Amino acid sequence: ALAPALLERNALGSEAILEALMWHTNATISVPAWVKASGSASQRPPPPCLYSALTQSNVYTVSDSWQRVDAVDSEHRQCTEPRGGQRPFVEGRTPKVSVVFSFRDRVAETIDALTTLIRVSDEVASIEYILLDIASQAQAQEDVRQFIQHFTSHLGLRMRLFQFDDAQSASLSIAISSAAKIATGELLFLINHDCSVQPGALGALTSIFQTHPDAGMAVPKLLQSTGQILDAGGLVFSDAAGWQYGRDEPTASLQHNYVRETDYGSSYAVMVRRAVFTGLGLFDPVYSPAWYDDTDAAFAMRRAGYRVYFVPFAEVLAMETADLVMTNSKQQLLQRNRATFKQRWRSVLSCHMNHIGMHSQRDAYLAATRLYSARVLFVDWIVPEPDRDSGSIRTLAMLQILLAMRFHVTFAVKDTQRDQSYVRVLRYLGVEVVPLKHLIYSQPRSEGAAPTCRYDLIIVARRECFDDAFDRIQQHCGSVPVIFDTVDLHFMRENRVREFQRSHAGEPALLRAVFGARPQQDPSGQDRELRYIGFSKVTVVVSDVEVQEIRRHLPDPALVIVSNIHSLEPTLGDYHDRQGCVFVGNWNHLPNRDAVLWFVSEILPLVHPHVDDGFVFHVVGANPLPDSVARLNGTRMDGTVRVIVHGYVKDLRALYGKIRVSVAPLRWGAGVKGKVNSAMKYGVPVVCTSISTEGMFPAHGENVMIADEPQDFAHHLVNVYNSKPLWQRLRAGGFSNLEAHFSMRRAREGMLEMLRMAAQDETRLRQELVHGMRAIMMTEPCPHGEEG
Repeated sequence: ALAPALLERNALGSEAILEALMWHTNATISVPAWVKASGSASQRPPPPCLYSALTQSNVYTVSDSWQRVDAVDSEHRQCTEPRGGQRPFVEGRTPKVSVVFSFRDRVAETIDALTTLIRVSDEVASIEYILLDIASQAQAQEDVRQFIQHFTSHLGLRMRLFQFDDAQSASLSIAISSAAKIATGELLFLINHDCSVQPGALGALTSIFQTHPDAGMAVPKLLQSTGQILDAGGLVFSDAAGWQYGRDEPTASLQHNYVRETDYGSSYAVMVRRAVFTGLGLFDPVYSPAWYDDTDAAFAMRRAGYRVYFVPFAEVLAMETADLVMTNSKQQLLQRNRATFKQRWRSVLSCHMNHIGMHSQRDAYLAATRLYSARVLFVDWIVPEPDRDSGSIRTLAMLQILLAMRFHVTFAVKDTQRDQSYVRVLRYLGVEVVPLKHLIYSQPRSEGAAPTCRYDLIIVARRECFDDAFDRIQQHCGSVPVIFDTVDLHFMRENRVREFQRSHAGEPALLRAVFGARPQQDPSGQDRELRYIGFSKVTVVVSDVEVQEIRRHLPDPALVIVSNIHSLEPTLGDYHDRQGCVFVGNWNHLPNRDAVLWFVSEILPLVHPHVDDGFVFHVVGANPLPDSVARLNGTRMDGTVRVIVHGYVKDLRALYGKIRVSVAPLRWGAGVKGKVNSAMKYGVPVVCTSISTEGMFPAHGENVMIADEPQDFAHHLVNVYNSKPLWQRLRAGGFSNLEAHFSMRRAREGMLEMLRMAAQDETRLRQELVHGMRAIMMTEPCPHGEEG
């Protein structure tokens, strides 16, 4: 999991760096002082490497070529465009960065750009600077040389300066290629003098190569001096014209704030793998002196099996300079290189879309997500919070599987008031996160045309989300396959709530402690949930128990099991290094409240006489503690503290590493219990009730101990706590159970079956599923260390 703090970092460096930066008075501001406040960034021409002849609108039309995206038998499906692929993950190494910084004259801009770059240099493990002086005037050369000497002598920075005369400067791309060959870093950060690197950018770009092993190029978000977007990942059309995606839109736009594959990134500011860059002979001198060399590099990396990622967390301010003005000679070079590029990549470009006008948002969305196998809408109540509840672990794993299958995922969330750090993690993984109320379901292809759905597949999690989305899905995406993920079968859980309330009607104090002033259950919930199951092409449940329950009400529903998803993370503490027992549960889930109250009042007094003084019942759970549970904190028996109520604990692994036994004394509920999975995952034996193991393939005495009466529960708990051989057997059995039924491998099998059933009558989706299956197979570890 990515530490969100990495993406939110705003470090200014050490005191020594700050002191040295005072040598240049403008070093502390993000936007260099030389930027004119009245700059006309929105009117200026695009940077040379991103230039496309958008002004020649008479050449480009929105034509029937869109059928190549939507039609099954179109040439779009027949082309063989390389789209990159998964690469094996290599642990334990932090990339070192070589900065290749090019400049020409413009001393103020150059010094500002270097100081802002050095200011954020502590975001990477180590860094070196290779400065390329492209035929600057003598005075400019001397000023920059003094600046470099100051930093190298005061801070010990590694800076190398290479100067090119007018004859040599005919090719900036060749100069960059030469610098790449002498660089020592694992990564190259190519940047021009008129760019200002914002805090957090270096760290965000570097981290992509650590967490996305198939990344060959990382593209930052280029900003105008006005704060609007200049480029959020370059797009290339079938005629080799480029487009600055997101230009002039607000930098906070949701569609430009998640990691996304893109066609290319400008050498204006871009990070690449040095070994890949040099190994492929990039930049190709055929594009000398500039333009389309960076686009060619991105296409070559994709053909070699790497991907190009747009990284919105890395922001680079692109300044307005005379270098951006398109003269006639530059225009001629641009058109020459465009023709060269088009000829070289003509077979690949046949897979690209025709040039689109600026009027169609749907067309822009399709172009920006073209590299993905399919476009999936996933609707849920909250963003996954995997350190707070087991359902979030499952949802996050499902999203990761979809991403591994090369699907573009839009996650529409109903509750937007949650911790935004979880949103940032999803966006970093490559998920577009939008509020459900702002979700765009469909858009017209062109003015006056009927709107069409943006998505190839829709997944709706939970009945409450279907309540909100059902009408709009029918209206805008009626022909798109819909999958209903029940998460757990709500009406089954609600029926059991009513049963529990009836059976304990004579215990009003207990019911108040568990339910508080909560409203009554919705009596129409079962009918609505069954209606959504009947409407959906496939319904996902977590256990065979739920399959049987649904089939009691509906004749022949299409059902698939995707249960809880966990990976083994054994804690190292031995039997004798552990003490006490633990209960972990989300306090919004009412059965957890009853379980703790029942355990402390009915079971713990029977356990207390037979265990050592180190036995403490630890109560852990996310969300606000109910008063009835909080009051149990510090409960003593014969003078010994036997209950500690912790509330929310972020690092469960550390806690489980000290605990000898986990308990799950649930008396009612539904679904597969994540607390049992989690204990098995960390190697802690479980004593629980039969309802706690529903749908979990329990084997009493082998992978779990089961009891429903207080006396039996206490007896099993004491035996496991005091018997090392039994403890070891249950620990090993828990590992086996988790691997056999709740692993990522089993989840992939279930999701592939889910997608296969959803795509039965959808020829195009079925074809894309083949691409997705190929991609997900490539994420498996290669045998014998082979790469491929």
